Amino acid sequence: MILLASAPGFENKTAAERYGEEQEALIRKGTWIDPQVSEVPFGEFAEQWMSVSRLAINTRAKYRSQLDNHVLPQWEDWPLVALLDAYMEIQGWVNELHEELKESTVASVFALFSTILNAAVRARKVPFSPCQGIKVTSGEQVVERLVATPLQFLRVALRMEGLMGYSGFVLTLLDGYTGARWSELISQKPNQYDKDLKRFPVRRPIREARGKIEEAPRPKTPTGRRWIQLPPFLAQVYEPLVIDCPYERVFTGERGGVLRNFARRFWRPAWDGDPAARPGHKQPGMADAVAVGRR
Repeated sequence: MILLASAPGFENKTAAERYGEEQEALIRKGTWIDPQVSEVPFGEFAEQWMSVSRLAINTRAKYRSQLDNHVLPQWEDWPLVALLDAYMEIQGWVNELHEELKESTVASVFALFSTILNAAVRARKVPFSPCQGIKVTSGEQVVERLVATPLQFLRVALRMEGLMGYSGFVLTLLDGYTGARWSELISQKPNQYDKDLKRFPVRRPIREARGKIEEAPRPKTPTGRRWIQLPPFLAQVYEPLVIDCPYERVFTGERGGVLRNFARRFWRPAWDGDPAARPGHKQPGMADAVAVGRR
């Protein structure tokens, strides 16, 4: 038996009885939510959600940063039930985010906010999410996809050789001609390479966030678990690394450890070249570079 606390503020007995009948109808439908439960502050529920969610370390680090810097400063003390009538406040918050963040980042922050509120609905804290209908992006931003040419990749590969040796040269060519992710390439082990068929598998990519490194239990998607076939010329430059490798993985730091802060220390400088020579010019990075010459 569920006991309902009386709700104050009714104008008359008829209004109070109508409210009680509505609540009983919700109970019979199985959709009734205890008003006291809905009073939980958003910040408290968000921390509960973070604590029970299974997240990769890089995803958890991104969510933590977005919560601390953008979401909680605005919504931490708001009761969940108060957000149900906060359409205008939420839209205003999103508009303010656009003043300091690029559009894709605003969309990512709002997606986290919406995900947490959807979890509150599933946890029966609130009956619905107030995020429906919020305009997040303008649709005016055009993302330029920069495509690296084979010559550009060769130039970067030579710069990478100067930064981290022969393995940097090979790693860059692998990225350009196979389309494999950085996390998939640096997870490769010498004994995984199939010399006869000139290929290596993608099984457990490396993940990095806030200085922490871990081996993922599986690729992001089922299709990510695959074999990567090397063209003959690439197999020729890759195999010496495999044969002479003294470490657990093919691509490592100076003492055999996992490459850390790779983008900042190696990849970005290699693609930027000499900033003084071409002021304001931005070369395509790993995320922008589309696999070229895949044959």
